[in-house]
Amino acid sequence: MRQTVAFNNGGNFWATRLSYTPSMMAWVKQHHVSCPQAGVTPFWKHDESASTNNQFYGEEPVSSIIGVSFNDNPSTNKIYKSFSVETPDINAISGGNTFVPNAGTGNSTLKTVFVSLLKNKGGILYGGISGEQRKTMANVQYLGTVVGSRDSVPGFEDLGVFNVLDGGGDNSWTGQEAFITSDPAAFDPNSSERITGVFEKGFFNDASSVFQPGLSLFLVYVDSNGDQARGQFADSLIGFGAGDFEVYSINVDYEPTDLDHDR
Repeated sequence: MRQTVAFNNGGNFWATRLSYTPSMMAWVKQHHVSCPQAGVTPFWKHDESASTNNQFYGEEPVSSIIGVSFNDNPSTNKIYKSFSVETPDINAISGGNTFVPNAGTGNSTLKTVFVSLLKNKGGILYGGISGEQRKTMANVQYLGTVVGSRDSVPGFEDLGVFNVLDGGGDNSWTGQEAFITSDPAAFDPNSSERITGVFEKGFFNDASSVFQPGLSLFLVYVDSNGDQARGQFADSLIGFGAGDFEVYSINVDYEPTDLDHDR
């Protein structure tokens, strides 16, 4: 996707990326002016030629998205607790956010944590930081070993095939969305069956698939909240919507810890 990258001459740094692609940009009598590459108008006066600051060249308004890094005391292990945005335009802001501790390079262990929708509390927008979404022992459960199957169970005919287990696993399904797999490390929800019922000696799945006897099976809770977000630094992408707004600050609350990132 084509983008425009803006340079701050006063600060001598690359300041931002813009979603529109003009052929020229300039400041004329305190107005930001640019020229579209084709049609619309010879000059586009930003903040005046449209109904919102996020509308360019007559197209539909687009959402403002910023990326920030929280790297206070980067050598300290932290438990991240809350995320907030200070703004006078609370009703003009709506959007989703991501929060990723210790993103690092492609060789690092990616820990993606999603921030909930921003909510107004006392004039400040807060977004609670949920638990980690990694596949760890916190959201993987051993079901048992398949010993056979039954075409149906009296009283549960509508659930289809019942796969019988040896009883050596954990049948305490929480009712949350979960998938069945024989290899949690290589789990892929797009190629796995959803669990629809777990009993002491077996289970039902949404596709009524018959699993091979002798196969050891596991449940993976894909939406299960794991431990609190941990790391030495964190990156966040924040979508503010397409309205006009002003933001004073973006804050994150954390607690220093002597434990490592996995405890």
